[in-house]
Amino acid sequence: MQITRVGGPDDAPLMQAQLSDGDVRLSLLNLGAITQGWWVPCGGASVPVVLGYAAPGAYLMDDAYLGAIVGRVANRTSGGRLVIDNEMFQLSQNEGQTHLHGGQRGLSGRLWDIDGDSAGNAVRFSYHSPDGEEGYPGSVDFTVTVTLKGARVTYDMTATADRPTPVNLAQHNYYNLMGGGEIWGHQLTCIADRRTPVKSCRLTPAAMISAISPRLARWIRAARAAISIWFSPTPATPPRRLRKWWPPMGCICGCGLISPARSFIPPRI
Repeated sequence: MQITRVGGPDDAPLMQAQLSDGDVRLSLLNLGAITQGWWVPCGGASVPVVLGYAAPGAYLMDDAYLGAIVGRVANRTSGGRLVIDNEMFQLSQNEGQTHLHGGQRGLSGRLWDIDGDSAGNAVRFSYHSPDGEEGYPGSVDFTVTVTLKGARVTYDMTATADRPTPVNLAQHNYYNLMGGGEIWGHQLTCIADRRTPVKSCRLTPAAMISAISPRLARWIRAARAAISIWFSPTPATPPRRLRKWWPPMGCICGCGLISPARSFIPPRI
């Protein structure tokens, strides 16, 4: 494991961490706890499976949250309005009148403290978000630990707040399991029996949680083709297939699913 400075001023250095396990490599940045790259061996080559910029400094201008930890609250908050115990808080608005992925400069735009764990082949990011940041009540201490074991990358996230406040983090990688080309043949399995519907006009979550079924599943139209989605109520239940339109962003937080997920490339016969 290596941690090196790759840019930034002395009082706000941009740091890069490199993890490896055999032929698998992982590159991380302290800006937004970003996953810059993840390479796995395939067909005798080292194949990238997440989208990222080669130059770390390019992330300073990125507006697509590539590889970042987004929050305090991922997804969209309509009007940027938050009510806790009958008290209304106005959050920053960075997508028209909507609060998206933590606001004008959410966690994805902050420099996190970074520490390495050579024994565990892991990197620990930490960030203190003060009271009132982006309009949120209370201060929150966040940690994200990224661990590489074999070909598996694990993200462990924690948050400790000093008063009631919402926290809904998301890891915002863009995956391509082929290492390049289009992703429309990928399949995603979600272990879930519920979903959060969205309002079609702005993709903001509706105030409800609905059961997943072919009748209730929303068809979200995108500018591109559909991806096959497989839903399974429990890990032991055979998944059932739905054809569903995927939002253009293509991230888990955009589709409103509230579960862990795994994806694979269907075999070619």
